[in-house]
Amino acid sequence: MIGGNQTNELARRQETLRRNLTLLDWLIPTQDMASDLPIRTIRLGDELLSVAAARQLLQLGFYTSAIFFPTVSRGEAGLRICLTASHTEPQIKASALQSTGSGKRSAKPAHERMRPPKSRVSRSGSKSTKVIR
Repeated sequence: MIGGNQTNELARRQETLRRNLTLLDWLIPTQDMASDLPIRTIRLGDELLSVAAARQLLQLGFYTSAIFFPTVSRGEAGLRICLTASHTEPQIKASALQSTGSGKRSAKPAHERMRPPKSRVSRSGSKSTKVIR
């Protein structure tokens, strides 16, 4: 039997997760926005760009998974983010809005600020220019 305190804690964490998802969806609109599940996919299109973006976020302290063919269709590579109720608002904002090494926040959502790294060129011929820096 679940006690009253445990029930209250569960309800509080569920509400926190919903607020966190709303914030992330506002910062980084995705096709998954309507989902109640805490997993979001940011489609970048290019495999090399997705891996580079995941590495850059890891260097900032945020673990994400790069996804690419055969996990997703060709041309649908991207990042998979799993949000939790334990993430704080500053953590969510920092992961979505961190600008290139300056520590300053950008008014643009992260997916609009992504640029390809200078040392990497896509072998797929994709014209996608999205990478988090």
